[in-house]
Amino acid sequence: DVSAKARALAESDRDIMEKGARAFVSCVRAYKEHHCSFIFRLPELNLGLLAGGLGLLQVPKMSETKKAKSFRDFEPSEVDPGQVKFKDKSREKQRQKNLRDRSKQLEGEEAEAASAPGMKKNNAKQQPGPTQKKTAMKRRQDQDSQDFEELDEEYRLLRKLKGKKITEKEFDEATGLIDEAHEDLSTVSKKKRKKMIH
Repeated sequence: DVSAKARALAESDRDIMEKGARAFVSCVRAYKEHHCSFIFRLPELNLGLLAGGLGLLQVPKMSETKKAKSFRDFEPSEVDPGQVKFKDKSREKQRQKNLRDRSKQLEGEEAEAASAPGMKKNNAKQQPGPTQKKTAMKRRQDQDSQDFEELDEEYRLLRKLKGKKITEKEFDEATGLIDEAHEDLSTVSKKKRKKMIH
């Protein structure tokens, strides 16, 4: 039986196991996102037979498999997927190093959480640290709010200038129309200032 041989290979080499899992995920997503959904119907696809045919040890966790009811034809392997090693010794050595690093990182996070019981976990997730990047949407929102703050500041300064609370020189320096080092106003900045005032 071909599926039994594929499973035996997956149980002996992590590379084959991971490739089978990627193939399963790719096939299921292709079925789901195909333009001819009236032909490729995901609910009618027997995911158990597909997983067995690819020699999977267990079904990958994905939203499509949570809803599926057709795993009656799939028998999970008794081999723990976490214990399957790479046949390539260098890749296995790297995997073991990554596992050790991950466990040390988790221990450090648990120690931090235990030392600061008053802090909520949600706060740690909301504030991006050096390893956590801001999303593009968050960066745009930050930039927009910064732009609005600068506009508000310039409007406040303009009102002070109109109310004669600050001089034209102070206004130009605060808005960046001239540097503090350059006392002379250019004709362009004078025109800009006059348009802003009137």
